[in-house]
Formats: sequence, C-alpha cells, structure tokens
Amino acid sequence: MRLRLRVLQGLAALCLFGDVSAQGMLIERSLMHDGLMRRYLEYRPGVLPAGPVPTVVVLHGGTETAQGHAALNRPSGHWRRIADREGILVLYPDSVAGNWNDCGQFAYSGTPSTFDDVGFLEQMLREVEGRYDVDTSRVYTAGTSNGGLMSYRLALEQSARYAGHGGVIALPPVDTAQECARFPANPSTIVMQVGTLDPLIPFTGSARNETFATARDRFLAWAGCDTTPSISTLPDLDPTDESTVEVHDFTCPANADLTALVAIDGGHSPPSRQYPLAGRQNRDIEIAEEIWLRLKDARLGVDRYFASGFEPSNRPPFEFASRAVELNDTARGNREVGARIFAPLNAIGTRKLVLISHGGLGTNPNNPGVELTNFTHIAEPLARAGFVAVVVGHRNSGTLEQHRLDRPADVSFLIDRIAAGALPLPAGFIGRVDTQRVGHTGHSAGAYTSMALGGATYPYGVFRDPRVVAMAPISPQGVGEEFLAFDNGPNDNTWLTVTVPTFILLGRDELDSSGTGAFISTGWRLQPFSRLTNAQDRIQIIIDQQDHLEMGGSPNTGTPGVRTFIGENLATFFSAYLENAEGVCQIGGLSPPAGIPTEFAATVAATGRLYGCR
Repeated sequence: MRLRLRVLQGLAALCLFGDVSAQGMLIERSLMHDGLMRRYLEYRPGVLPAGPVPTVVVLHGGTETAQGHAALNRPSGHWRRIADREGILVLYPDSVAGNWNDCGQFAYSGTPSTFDDVGFLEQMLREVEGRYDVDTSRVYTAGTSNGGLMSYRLALEQSARYAGHGGVIALPPVDTAQECARFPANPSTIVMQVGTLDPLIPFTGSARNETFATARDRFLAWAGCDTTPSISTLPDLDPTDESTVEVHDFTCPANADLTALVAIDGGHSPPSRQYPLAGRQNRDIEIAEEIWLRLKDARLGVDRYFASGFEPSNRPPFEFASRAVELNDTARGNREVGARIFAPLNAIGTRKLVLISHGGLGTNPNNPGVELTNFTHIAEPLARAGFVAVVVGHRNSGTLEQHRLDRPADVSFLIDRIAAGALPLPAGFIGRVDTQRVGHTGHSAGAYTSMALGGATYPYGVFRDPRVVAMAPISPQGVGEEFLAFDNGPNDNTWLTVTVPTFILLGRDELDSSGTGAFISTGWRLQPFSRLTNAQDRIQIIIDQQDHLEMGGSPNTGTPGVRTFIGENLATFFSAYLENAEGVCQIGGLSPPAGIPTEFAATVAATGRLYGCR
C-alpha cells in the first residue's frame, strides 16, 4: 500500500482556509484502493485525550471536495471546532470526481458513481485505527447532500461498523437497481435534516429521492421505534431567515434513536448560525452541533462490532461469520424457508453468491438441523474464498409433487430476499452481494434443485432461474431414476435443456437405480454428464470409495480429506464461473485426497480454456 501525507498547519492552513482558529492539525493522506489512489483529510485536535477516541467521518456534497468541506468558513468545517472541544478525530474523505456512490440515480455529474466508496471508507478507518486508539464503538458519519445520501447507504450496509449517522439536506435515493436495499443487521441512531422547500432534494420526493415520510418510516422500521413523534419548535433566533426548525423525536428501543430536524421553508443549504450560505438557509441552529448532540452518546454493543484483520489487497483467505434465519414466503401460503448464511468479514466490494441445497424430502421447521450443522465443508471454503454462501433449509411439503415445486422456488425466494435487502447478513460483513450472477450446488434431491434452476425440463414444471449461471450437482439423479427427476428411460431429456456451466461430483460407490449395489462405468448416475450438450462447459469428478451418503452434507459421514477436496474444488469452480478469477481456469487441478483416486472427465470450450476465464 502506498501512503502519502501532507500536514496543513500554520501559514498553509491560513492560506488555504482563511481561518486558523482551529487548534489542531489537518493532515492530508492518500491510500490505494481498488486500483485508485484515494484521498482523505484527517483532523487531529490539538490535545488528544488518553484512551479510545470517537471518530466522525464527514462526507462532502456533490461537486465538492474534502478540502472545501473542511474549510473553517463552512458549516461542515465546524466539526473541527467540535473536535478541539470534545477531543475527537474528524475525517474528511474525497469522493471520485465529486460524486459519492450512494446507490441511487442522484448524481450532480449526471452519471451515478460506480466506485467502491463503502470499501474505501472502511480501508480509511482501518488505517486510522492503526495510528490512533480509536473507540470502535463510537464511529459516526455526517454527510451533506450527496454525502448525506452516502451516509444513509452506510446505515444500510455497515450497521455493525458505525454507531450513528447524520444526513444534512438529504433524503435517501430512489434505488432503481435495488443495489442498496439490504435490511441492516443492527439499528443505528439516525439524525435527519431536511428543508421543506429544498428544490434539489424535494421534501415531498422526486424521481430520484424518497419522500421525507417514506424515509422516516423506513428508519423507524429498522430500529423498531414508536411511530408517534414528539414534535417541538426551536426558538426562532433569526426571523430574517424566514424559516424555523421543527424537531421530531421518536422513542426507540436499545441503542438506536431517530431525530428529524425539519427546516420549515428551508432550502438546500445546511442550517447554520455562524456560516452564512446562499439560498434559503435556516440560521437558528448550528447543524454540526445538533448532530453531535444526538450522536455522541450512541454506541455499538459488544456483539455488534467485529474485530478482524484487514487485507487492503482484498485477497483470500478471509475470516467469516455465519447466522441462521427463518423466513416466510407470503406468496406461497407463508411457506417457511430456513437459511444459514456464511459471509467473509474482511472482503470489500461486491461478493458473489452461492446457495447450497440438502437432499431428502425436507426438514422439520422445529428441528432445522440441516442448515445449522451440515455442508460446512462447502460453505466455509466458499466464505474463505470471498463468497457469500447460503445453506438452504427446504421444509417439508405436503406431497412429493409439491416438494418438486417447492425446492427450486425456495432458492429463488432467498435470492429475491437478498436482492431486496430483507435477508439479514452476519454482522461484520461489509461488502455487497451480487444477485444477478449466482451459483448453486446441492446433494441428491439438492442436485435435482440445481438441475431445475439450471434449466432441466420436467413435465411438472420449468424452474429455470436466469440468475443461476453455474451449478454443481453432487450425486445427481440419473436416467431412469424416479425420486425427483423425470423418468423417461433411454430417451430421458431432462438434462438436454441445461445451458449453464455444470460441475458434477460423484462417489464411485453410489447406489445404482435399483439400490442394490455400486454402479459401474455404464451406471445410471454417469449418464447425466454424457447427456449435457456442448452449449456449456461440463466437468465431472468421480471419487473412489465414497458412497451416496458420504458425498452428502453431514459432518458425521464421509472422509475428511474427501470433504476438503469437494469444498475446495467447488470454490475453484465458482471462482472461475462467477468471478472470472485469474489463475483458476484449470478445474480439477487440486491434488486428489491421499489414497483416494479420482476419475476426471471434462469438456471445455474449443479454445481449451473454460468460458469466462481470462
């Protein structure tokens, strides 16, 4: 990592900002993130108290810069005076080309940003924590306009990192791509400031920003607050501004609070007593003081902040965490779907998604053991490789026929929930999830689920989910099998309509269709591979001395070396086909488990390289 530092102090500060009344040092720093040199200013007060210090990340508005935002003749520069008085650190980061990636269409430049600002800010904080004793339970954001929208994005995506957020002349963007719709894992303290006559971010909403009421109600739902506010009007200290401030306070549980500071007849100018700006500016309050007053007591609980090593290069192996959830699909009569989500903790940027389905006819919702204990040999290597892995709990269905329908629908439902931000992810996950290029793997009936999602055709329905772009059936049903796949004898066309890259794993001792013995080279479980078309890459590995159950998800069966081999091969496969990762284009290149030979068969692109590889 390259680091650049410049101290703006004394005469330099005087020339740059026209005011030296702040007592500390404004230090310019740079770091390399995601291939770009990114810049931020660090304000350290003249006297830094002993012990952990709180930190505020102050985000500039659209078309602005960190340098201008930190100036002492601006309302946002007032955070430096607060830092001197309170003994806190203040960071002023720079966006790329004056525009934060707030996930919406609200861009002063005319083009929404696609840069990884969430990851950049996290890397910035990690650097600062390496220099100072930062109180990691008291890290806050305060953003203005486009920076306020970015502050709200952080409330959504990093609720295990920040204790509170302030948004000035800001309302959340209308997220047309649903990129930032994740439901936060933890509630945060939110301070909203809006103007009722703001022409740029209208109080009543626009095609680009939510209405005040919509945003307020969403924040209330996140934190579980009482929806009836206590409303008061602050003293009208400057009648000439033709504006007053209403304070909407809401009662919230635990460590979250919501306050809305509504500038009646205020426009798109931060309220300030000391720093006059053009436009309809309310001059009854100092906005930085009002936000600090409400954020400074907010803290992350010990269970909300994660301690993890951070690799700026963003390379595996990653640390990971998991959490189990239960959801209900209202569109299917409130069908219950379980999930255990594994996610990397120190991976930044957009992470790929792989779902894992168990075998059998479903689990009892009162005993969700499959997703809680099984398939860790697959989910954990995926998480260490930087994937978000979800072990699906397919609940019992009323009939076999219904279960054929429910299984693939369960997976599509979970992808929908993740895309909508309604599936809580493990605290400490700081990336985003790609729900447009998804992988799926499963064992036995879970392999049928992969086949169905990948395009296999059945007389009782077609379940192709176009978001599933690579699949890995483990011990799949072969021709003539009657459990879940279509049985049409020698003319079985179940697999012929599959067009996504497919990786099949088998045990040499799998039972044949009669259930009476190990299959041989012409056995029925071998036939799916030969019935795949040349429309996609197809890979198959057969592992000796492993039967059907040993190829499954239970940690109590199977050979440990084989289980490791399966998990690592699947991580390699999905890296090639979901991430286009370099250096992983030779599937099956891992060493076989000691003493357990494998038989390798593969058909790849005409170039000899797997599709999607560089």
